[in-house]
Amino acid sequence: MNNTTEVSVDRKMSVSFIKLLGRNCHSFCSPSRLLTALPRVRANCNCRSLCLLARSLASPLATSLTLTRSLALATSLTLATSLTLTLACLFTAPAYAELQPYNMPIGVTEISQKVFDLHMLIYWICVAIGVIVYGAMLVAIVKHRKSVGHRAATFRESTTAEIAWTLIPLVILIGMAIPSSRVLIEMENTSEADMAVKVTGYQWLWHYDYIGEDVSFYSRLTTPQDQIHNRADKSEHYLLEVDRALVLPTGKKVRLLFTANDVLHSWWVPDLSVKKDAIPGFINESWTRIEKPGIYRGQCTELCGRGHGFMPIVVRAVEPEEYAQWIAEHSQRDLATGD
Repeated sequence: MNNTTEVSVDRKMSVSFIKLLGRNCHSFCSPSRLLTALPRVRANCNCRSLCLLARSLASPLATSLTLTRSLALATSLTLATSLTLTLACLFTAPAYAELQPYNMPIGVTEISQKVFDLHMLIYWICVAIGVIVYGAMLVAIVKHRKSVGHRAATFRESTTAEIAWTLIPLVILIGMAIPSSRVLIEMENTSEADMAVKVTGYQWLWHYDYIGEDVSFYSRLTTPQDQIHNRADKSEHYLLEVDRALVLPTGKKVRLLFTANDVLHSWWVPDLSVKKDAIPGFINESWTRIEKPGIYRGQCTELCGRGHGFMPIVVRAVEPEEYAQWIAEHSQRDLATGD
């Protein structure tokens, strides 16, 4: 008898609970309807735990409108913050200078300047797209919410909308591709070079060969082992210092030929806007024309084994007169030492 009674009560509980959810779960903005139905459910099934469960379900339903408003507020704050930072960078030079270390480096070559300008052009296009998209989302969230009586559209498809969201991105991509192609074509144009240097990657060092000159040498990491193993303080150029730097003249177009002797490597110097893979049995090429004397550092950016992080690149740009003197001195020394 008791078992029959329990089954009957459980069946009433299930039916009442399903009806309760069916009548009230669609009404996110009126949780009071769920609360007023609880006494009737309790009377029908005589189960206090079920009522407590339903009451707990009513709480997230009651907060749904708050969540919608919070989403609108978060979207508006994100949009406002992005616009504020964008305008600060655009109209205030100190702010732009302060944020520049977190941006792409401008570099010291003509190509690096063009790459940076292209980067900023694409960035502003993305900012404009973000403003439009988030602005549309904000308008939709605020003005088309159910609490103000807005009713959702019932159409299933729109040829006009499909054409619009296909053509607009196409036009944007074409507009981005034109300046990008110009820069890429110029980056690959190694003709009319004033000199050439062959760069060969090894595990884990670089070899430089000045084509047409009697100068070639290896460039190795010089960071002390005590610093690497945390037995001494790190230096300013930790893991970015070598025994012999690649010396190049300023104002000269230098053709760079890249290959490797063992595994894949990649020669990358951000300030020169040069990044090329060094592949065994294959020659890659690039070029640079450094406008400003100085020391510019880079690294191997292709995972090449356990010593991958220990093959830095250092380029020292000097005036043509100093470069000619350096070539003369090192040509005699390298011939004598055989390095």
